[in-house]
Amino acid sequence: MAAAGTASGAASPPTREPQSLARTHRTRHLSTTALLRATAVAALLLPLLLFSLVAWQSHGRHWQDAEARLSYTLDLVHEHAVKVMETQALVAAQVQEMLRGLDDDAIRADGPRLSSRLVGLADTLPQVQGIWVLDAAGRPLVTNSPVPVPHDLDLSDRSYYRVHRDDPRHGPYISEILRGRAMDVTFFQVSVRRGDETFRGVTAVSMDPVYFQDFYRRAALELPYSAALLRADGEMLARHPPPPRRLYETAPLAAFARQVSTSPESGSYVTVTGLDGRERLILYRRLPGYPVYAVTAATTRHIREQWLRSLVHNLAFALPPTLLLFVVTLVALRRARGEAAALAAAEQASRAKSDFLAMLGHEIRTPMNAIMGLGRLVRDDPGLSSEGRRHAAAALVAGENLLALLNDLLDLSKADAGHLTLERVPFDLARIAVESVTMFEGVAQEKGVAIAAVVPDRPLVFLGDPLRIRQILLNLLGNAVKFTASGRIDLAYELQEAPPGLPWRVGMTVSDTGTGIPPEQLERMFQPFEQGDPSTTRRYGGSGLGLAIARQLARMMGGDVTAESRSGGGSRFTLELRLVPVAPEPPAAGGVAGPLSGTPLDILVAEDEPLTREYMSALLSRMGHRVTAVVDGEAAVEACRGGRHDLVLMDVWMPNVDGVEATRRIRKAEAVGPRVAIVGLTADTTAHQRDECMAAGMDAIAAKPVDLAALDRAVASAVRTARGG
Repeated sequence: MAAAGTASGAASPPTREPQSLARTHRTRHLSTTALLRATAVAALLLPLLLFSLVAWQSHGRHWQDAEARLSYTLDLVHEHAVKVMETQALVAAQVQEMLRGLDDDAIRADGPRLSSRLVGLADTLPQVQGIWVLDAAGRPLVTNSPVPVPHDLDLSDRSYYRVHRDDPRHGPYISEILRGRAMDVTFFQVSVRRGDETFRGVTAVSMDPVYFQDFYRRAALELPYSAALLRADGEMLARHPPPPRRLYETAPLAAFARQVSTSPESGSYVTVTGLDGRERLILYRRLPGYPVYAVTAATTRHIREQWLRSLVHNLAFALPPTLLLFVVTLVALRRARGEAAALAAAEQASRAKSDFLAMLGHEIRTPMNAIMGLGRLVRDDPGLSSEGRRHAAAALVAGENLLALLNDLLDLSKADAGHLTLERVPFDLARIAVESVTMFEGVAQEKGVAIAAVVPDRPLVFLGDPLRIRQILLNLLGNAVKFTASGRIDLAYELQEAPPGLPWRVGMTVSDTGTGIPPEQLERMFQPFEQGDPSTTRRYGGSGLGLAIARQLARMMGGDVTAESRSGGGSRFTLELRLVPVAPEPPAAGGVAGPLSGTPLDILVAEDEPLTREYMSALLSRMGHRVTAVVDGEAAVEACRGGRHDLVLMDVWMPNVDGVEATRRIRKAEAVGPRVAIVGLTADTTAHQRDECMAAGMDAIAAKPVDLAALDRAVASAVRTARGG
């Protein structure tokens, strides 16, 4: 039994194993078949798709090649025709000058000599077949014809005669193809009128079509390419290869006439021509001063044949590698699409951030203008108690800190979006250095820190952006004052001169005896929102944006900001720029006060924000000016109709009619009257906004929040512009 059991157990497995293996193999076979079928379908579809793509691209390339060849040939044909017509014009002018002061009888009497001169003139110009001078009745006065021409030959039915007889103001006229009556020749006439007020006849230069056709042939034009000279009405003047019928028997090309009526200077189009019924790609360009066009063309059948020939060649030699390339390209394309989508999303997020910060800046700067302005009015009120004045001063300091942070954020967003622009005006670097140090003298003295600017007592005038350079120096000096508890702070300069016309190397170094910075943290200090360590923010405050913006500004100006420091050993921050020196302007006579500090003015304030309107009105009234305030641009336009205002302070962003449109309307109404000075007030100081305001007719721009000194300078500039100074 045991043996039987063993035998039975040994016999069973071979029976079940082949069935299991069969199912496994069948499953694998089905999977392999499906994979092969899918591969076969892919192997069929992918080449077809790739071939279609290549065929489409190849078709466009062949079409472009044909257009490029036609365009090159058109350049030759057009330039040749222009020179020929210029020569023809000189010939006609010489003939007119030759006959000046001679009446018809004198011309006939001097016919042999004049004819000889015409022969000599025409023989030097192969394009000129003949020169004819007709009298007022259309009969020949003198020609260069080698055969006798009857004096009673009547040419008054010729178009080139009739057009000048009927229209005294008609310029040079180019006729259709004509057959000669005195000789069996084919030509077209270029004619001009004889006599300014009284019609005395026509001077006509006969142009030889064969001359043009020979040039087209020598320009290496072979079938199926062609070149021609056509009138605007489709009349053919010359062509290579010659048309099936003679030129004077060829009907005008109506399709060409319709085309040039819509695009009269130049263009291209595809049409079936009436010459032989073939479809052609046609390029044309007008000759200056004449209703005549240089034309080149090629049959579309030829372009298609060239395309099909290249497809067959490419298909035979490039199909295998092209298939492999397609697969690789597909993978790369998918990856590139993913990267492009990520980049687009990042750019969109950056734009959204920049737009949001710009909008936020405008919305904050406008009320900040009112808050800080009204705060200054309160602080400067003589009746305010000393405690109230301290409170107002503290509020102003807080507002200035908030405004500085806002400006840093906006500068950072503009730089990220590529919207930050730089000025290039003359400025005194030494003066900026001294003024920057002066701004921190009070704070430094309170801390017991000495601060000085080591600069020469002479002007250092360069071309650049003084506002941005001042901004960098103020940031470096502000950091030095903030982190220096004792000792001193110095602002020194270093100049490396260059040959005339080349920029100098200019270095401005702020050194201090402050806490210093560990070397491993130096580069991190130039990253946005970075400071030495978290305790720095808690102890000293600040956003960590100043150095990042300073370096960005310096690099935009072709320079850099670098730092040297060690912990506990003070710091040296160097602004290095390359600036072109200019001659200093002579000092202004006197110290004349600005317009706002002088004679009282009639001032119109257009401002929609109530607090800002109240502040501006109060400030200007306190200075002795007569102020009228309106709430939008439409009211500003109406208020300016009487012409009684000396100055308009125009907010740029207002509801209904904004400041830009209001300025346009005011300038339009001033077309026949005196011009009022207009200063635009805006928190958006980008170059685009400034250009738009100035183009509308504003005389100057002042940034919000309004600084009285800056506003006074803007008003002075606006008054000079309005007075034509």
